[in-house]
Amino acid sequence: MRLTKILYSFFLTASLAACGGAGLGGGDDGPAPVIEPTVTFSGPSTISDFNSCSGNSWDNCITLTAILSDPQNRVIDKNWVVRSNSYWECPSPVRTGDNIISCPAYCGEAYSLQLYYDMDYTVPSSSGTGTVTIPDWTYKTVYVNELQCASGIGVDGYIVDADVFVDLNNNLTMDDGEPKTKTDGQGQFSFNVPVKSGSTIVLMGGTDFDTMLPMPENYILVGVYDTNYSSIISPLSTINYFAKGQLDLHRQIKARNEFDILAADPVSYLAYNYESASAVLEKNIQLTILSSVLAKFSEKNDYISAWKIISQPIINKKYELSEITSSAYIKHTLNTYLKKIDFSIPANKVDLISSHIEIFLKSIKVTNNNSSHTEFFATGIGEFGDNINQYVKNETELLNDY
Repeated sequence: MRLTKILYSFFLTASLAACGGAGLGGGDDGPAPVIEPTVTFSGPSTISDFNSCSGNSWDNCITLTAILSDPQNRVIDKNWVVRSNSYWECPSPVRTGDNIISCPAYCGEAYSLQLYYDMDYTVPSSSGTGTVTIPDWTYKTVYVNELQCASGIGVDGYIVDADVFVDLNNNLTMDDGEPKTKTDGQGQFSFNVPVKSGSTIVLMGGTDFDTMLPMPENYILVGVYDTNYSSIISPLSTINYFAKGQLDLHRQIKARNEFDILAADPVSYLAYNYESASAVLEKNIQLTILSSVLAKFSEKNDYISAWKIISQPIINKKYELSEITSSAYIKHTLNTYLKKIDFSIPANKVDLISSHIEIFLKSIKVTNNNSSHTEFFATGIGEFGDNINQYVKNETELLNDY
């Protein structure tokens, strides 16, 4: 209780006694006893995991409700307040009415948060006429244990300076309120708020570390976060996402089971001449080039449709990932994508383009002792796809050799 309340109670008691009143007990002719308002709180005292949140997301994990008891309707003003000692833990609180406040829970270190509930209420004046206003406050302390921060790497080679966000509603679009961050100079990213296991992580844009070329417009990769390890967001994680995690990636690209395709960094393992890392990185590059060729056919570089079409015959078990460099698979995806955008070309032209892409993709060999794959990557997401797009739209008569 604040000093003002203590002084008021003493002064009110003395005043009533001096006037011949019956004190706070009251009599037939005395004033009614003053019942001061009180506040209790509904909400967590400790946050240790998502289940201990009182909100429905990490953004409003710490949601407190003030429950006011004011039988004599004395309260004239009330509100939650974040004082300076807790500003950095909750710089932008969300208030619902005057009794609910919400703050995010952050990860990386343990901390505590004090949220204050201020109220002003009136009591009879000691002079016997009118009222005086009493300011009062109480607070609730919430302890946040050290929570694990979600982290990962954007890999296709490393993708730097890319936008990464948690897709809370699974629409593959960055919406307001969704946690977001960027990849650093090694393609790594980390969120400053916890992320639920199983959440969709989306990477957009960025720059290829090896060539320093910007990734194509509207380039997108998708993965699923697992709290047990740092997530790799890559073309293979994107295929696995659209397959709802049902693909046997190791068998389909002939990688050893001990190499975790969705958690191990193939670029760093490549330095040790690790065979599985070469296979994974090679497949990622091939998938990105194929998706870029398809996306260029649409007006807005529709990568989402490209990834879905690339994934579908693999999901349906018509083809395997090891067959994405075959002219038959490439022809299937070309025809499907061109049909989607309502664009038709002669069958012999589709055959020629399919063979052309097959030769290019099969030429990509990833090893730790040369960088030819980076040159193929740069050409593949750039002029190779541009030339095919021009050929399809009759803007050139030749498919260039690379």
